[in-house]
Amino acid sequence: MSRSLAALGAVVLLAAPLCAEGAAERAVAGQLKDLDAWKTLGRQGCLVIRSQARWEAIQKLLTGMGWERPTPDPLASVDFAREHVVCLFRSGDEADRFAVRSLKPDPTQAELHVVMSYVIYKSHAATPDKWNFLLVALPQSPSLKVTVGTYHPMNGGPYPTPDKALLEWSATLTPDWGDIVDGLRGAIRAEKPTIAPGEDIPVEFRLEFDTSATVKPGRFALKPDSARVWDNQYSEGYRNHAFLVETPDGKCVLLRRPEQLEWRKNIPHPVQVAAGKPYVLPGSTYGSTWKSLKALGLDATKPGTYRITGLYMESADAGRGMRQLETIPFWGGNLATNTIQVTVKAASGSF
Repeated sequence: MSRSLAALGAVVLLAAPLCAEGAAERAVAGQLKDLDAWKTLGRQGCLVIRSQARWEAIQKLLTGMGWERPTPDPLASVDFAREHVVCLFRSGDEADRFAVRSLKPDPTQAELHVVMSYVIYKSHAATPDKWNFLLVALPQSPSLKVTVGTYHPMNGGPYPTPDKALLEWSATLTPDWGDIVDGLRGAIRAEKPTIAPGEDIPVEFRLEFDTSATVKPGRFALKPDSARVWDNQYSEGYRNHAFLVETPDGKCVLLRRPEQLEWRKNIPHPVQVAAGKPYVLPGSTYGSTWKSLKALGLDATKPGTYRITGLYMESADAGRGMRQLETIPFWGGNLATNTIQVTVKAASGSF
């Protein structure tokens, strides 16, 4: 995948009718010119970034694909104790543009309404899709409702202005689940909410496919019926998932098995995740669904709260060079799950 292509990044310009309601607007729009960006980031989705470590990882991905941050940058400093960042994206026409229609902060469920303009061409040669995105900082809220409407300001048509935009997509991202990318989302749960110092933290990682966000497929919303992923069962574990752990002292550690470039002896198989047909990633031992964080290097001897987020990353490069799978499309994207808390209780008699 080429990373040499330049990218376009610009601050979202909000005219008076598009000003956010009740909050100072901090948003950045961008377009990646790396034509393969969709393979590792997904074609369409919404990420809710709730930690500095995750934010730095996403920024690294975008800049690694050529994105040039705007100057001045309204998102240069984000206080994740009080804020989070939403990344809404769609791989589509190079003329597509995102803007914030309204923003309603709320301590229980915030609402972010976005519009995307597109061009109805009278005559236009076919061009490769570009990865367009919108980053918005807003006050922390456990639940977030995001809607996307589309309109076309030029060359006529039934949706000419933001106030007449066609509602295509509406999703509520709750504390039970994380990001949604091309219909796929993930969730983790711990075997026990409280453990003794030094004890293992077994975690289960579940993938689910959800199409309920699509109101009407169009220029933004897609309507996939499933996501094909690898079964995660070959020698020494698969590298498409990881865990981001914030320890009681405020430090963040990324837990992931070492890279392995070859398949080794156990050939993987594709698994189809569809509505009503979730998939639980295999665990650390055969026949189990529990993944050992201790085996991945976590030291949970320090008393306090450990905040754990699952990460799921896959490339849409079909078949990975395996002849029998070269024509099968695979899901590609980078998503975070919900965040869970596990408490390490102080040892008896300690202060």
